[in-house]
Amino acid sequence: MAEQPKPQTYDGWEMTLRFDAGDRRQVRAASLVRAFDAWNQVKLEEHGADTHLSARRLQLVTESGAVLTGYFVFQELARSLRLLWPLGVLTWVPGVEVLGLRWYPGESTASPEPAGQTRPTEASAVAKDSTSIKR
Repeated sequence: MAEQPKPQTYDGWEMTLRFDAGDRRQVRAASLVRAFDAWNQVKLEEHGADTHLSARRLQLVTESGAVLTGYFVFQELARSLRLLWPLGVLTWVPGVEVLGLRWYPGESTASPEPAGQTRPTEASAVAKDSTSIKR
């Protein structure tokens, strides 16, 4: 009889989720990510209270090295984790990003846009909406 091959484990993490183990909300969020991460795409890293202020926020480090916070963490996870793909479709609906950024603002450096591209500010988004209503 031939010997059965050992199952291969996948440890080529695509993303790293950094969270503060002392913050109950961040621990819950990390637990949810682990529950929906059936293909081990996200590595979890705990950061204590001794780290600098920005590291106390929930952070997602992508494969390209971009550090995301706030709504962009949800957006990237919903679009990347296979079990969340049905929810990820909602992130493409116009206006969802604006609402998400209002509820869960991220740091100004956390924008996933490549260098040279900027997102419209809230004031310019309101101005565009108000001009379209007047017409």
